[in-house]
Amino acid sequence: MLSNEGRTRRIAPWGALWVVLLLFSLAAGQNAPAKGGIKLPTITITGQAKYLIMPEKPPVVRERLALVDAGGTLLPKIRRLRTYPTIDFEPALLAPRSGGCLFGWALGASVSMIFAREESLFRYALVLYSRGKLSESDARLERLLREYPDCQYAPESLFFRGQIALAQVKYDAASKFFESFLERFPKQALRHDALCNLAYARFKMGNVPGTVGALSELLAEFPNSAKTTEALYARAALQFRRGNFVAAADDFGRLAERASNSGLRDEYTLWRLESLYSAGKFKDVLRLCRAGAGSFKDSEMEPRFDYVWALALRSAGRADGAADLFARVAGVFADRDVASAALFAKGQIDRERGLLGQADADLTRLITRYPNSPYYCPALVNLASLRLRASEFERAKEALISVLSGCKVNRDFMSRVSYYMGLVFASENKPNEAMKHFESAYDNASEDEVKAAACLGCGWSSFATGHYEKAASFFDKALSLRASGGTELESLFWAGQAQLQLGQARLAEHSFEQLVSSAGIGPRLLLDAHLGAGFAAFLRERWDVALKHFEIVAKSDWPEDDRAISWLRMAQCAMHLGQYASGVKYSERATEGTSLEPVLCGAGFIKGECLLRLGQRKEALSLLESLADRFPGCDYLDEAKYAVASAHFEAGEFDKSIAAFRGILRDFPRSPLVPKALLGIANSSYNMGDYKMAERNYGKALDSRAGPTDQKSALYGL
Repeated sequence: MLSNEGRTRRIAPWGALWVVLLLFSLAAGQNAPAKGGIKLPTITITGQAKYLIMPEKPPVVRERLALVDAGGTLLPKIRRLRTYPTIDFEPALLAPRSGGCLFGWALGASVSMIFAREESLFRYALVLYSRGKLSESDARLERLLREYPDCQYAPESLFFRGQIALAQVKYDAASKFFESFLERFPKQALRHDALCNLAYARFKMGNVPGTVGALSELLAEFPNSAKTTEALYARAALQFRRGNFVAAADDFGRLAERASNSGLRDEYTLWRLESLYSAGKFKDVLRLCRAGAGSFKDSEMEPRFDYVWALALRSAGRADGAADLFARVAGVFADRDVASAALFAKGQIDRERGLLGQADADLTRLITRYPNSPYYCPALVNLASLRLRASEFERAKEALISVLSGCKVNRDFMSRVSYYMGLVFASENKPNEAMKHFESAYDNASEDEVKAAACLGCGWSSFATGHYEKAASFFDKALSLRASGGTELESLFWAGQAQLQLGQARLAEHSFEQLVSSAGIGPRLLLDAHLGAGFAAFLRERWDVALKHFEIVAKSDWPEDDRAISWLRMAQCAMHLGQYASGVKYSERATEGTSLEPVLCGAGFIKGECLLRLGQRKEALSLLESLADRFPGCDYLDEAKYAVASAHFEAGEFDKSIAAFRGILRDFPRSPLVPKALLGIANSSYNMGDYKMAERNYGKALDSRAGPTDQKSALYGL
């Protein structure tokens, strides 16, 4: 039937921990930026300030190292040496009844006539059974039950038919025979053994609920039989397998109370603790651990007991106590599996507490001391992840190479290794190499979370090489996988960036607005989303919308340089809205706390434009004319000269306007403002009465790269 107490001692010890690398959520905005960067597209504005080249430092797009397990790792799951408690059923076989001259009955049919017909059939069937002729015996029993269904031999005949079916490995038939027996003969003496054999048959059929039902009926009707301990253990093991951990814990608790020696009691207690832990009953585990600590002192089960105690402490939110207990288990006990599991768990706790150096030391100690541990390869991968988070890319690469060279891993495990390797190459600004590993991660992954992260990596790589359409398709694919919040939010952000690069400002604005309104978005990613939404709205000339988004970033706790760029964009928006006083104020704020020349030059240019429109001509001209000396490489100098020339023209100072317009032709021959400068010279010459010069420059304007409006003006002038 079931394994006895002596055999129960051979059950595998309690078990150990296995890493579960889930991904999935990405800690938005907290990841280390990769080397290099991606330039923002040029901001285009209308009017006299026609274009604005943004600084080389990328103020919006920050490449993130989005780890599958970013934001900390999950609670380590328990992995036993055997997945479930061992279940070893043996049927309760009934021997043929002794007594009578069986040898005489076997001599021939004539002897069998001494007895009644039904008794003759029954006894001859037993003779055949004892000789191993099971099919012939079953045929005699089947005939007896058919012809004499209510005779005194019917119960045993039905039982023996079930027993013969067990011997013939016909578990479905055996189950039906024993079910029929129990239904027809509820008070029969063989009921105990019939329940045992019914449980055995159902177990062999894989009918776990049916097995538990038969065992429960056996325990209810025969609570003190010789098989009670074995039945309790089998039911506890099956309940554990079904995930009914509370019921399993109750049975293991009863087993511990009935145990005849301390070794069995400790083992049953450990299974009870594991069942309660798996059920999430952490307070009960802690209570039992405190009460039972003395009985495990100096026993061979003590390290495993302390290990499950530490797991419960961790799950109850008492990370410090759990870390101390894990450290004790790893430092005192020599058991490889328990010590390495404790080191692994302590490394995770230290990582969650922000003790990255200590976590690194824990995992390094594990892989150094226990190279044959089942946690060796997971520790290497976690070590790589830890070092990626700390931007130690070379050391992360070393750990990953060790995994690839010394670990036999399945496809899912390999998908994570490939993903991390892709991050390493991304950090080295090698997008093509990174792409190969991200694609491998996608091909090997079975979990949507990892697939989505790999798609995100493929999108980054495509973005970095300028393949924006391909990047957009990868980001869309990552979104379609509907992974957990971090990956989805990052994919949405980068989809918006790719749409901007493709000139799809409307779609980009929608992506960023959707991101801004998303729940669970990190503070850094939220600000990036506002910046992206403001930029997309700017391109669509929705100045008021763009101004609101830029203002949120400008008033944040971002670095001074980033906020300065947002103030500059606010100044541009205000100028387009006709809010020139605000434009002056925002330009002045843009110059505070930054040394970026493009920002300082741009702020001076926007402020000068706004001052002109406010009628403060002298101050505006002084500021605009000084830009060339202060910032000789500034991208706004042609715009500034054009504004100065236009201001002289409007004041009737035509000789000064001609000199300024000629300065544009001399200093910026490739500027898009050249046609306008030629028209400015022509108009100024016309107003001065120099018609030949005017005619000559109108003609030059027609021959230049003038747009339709400027061409019409040139023709009208001619």
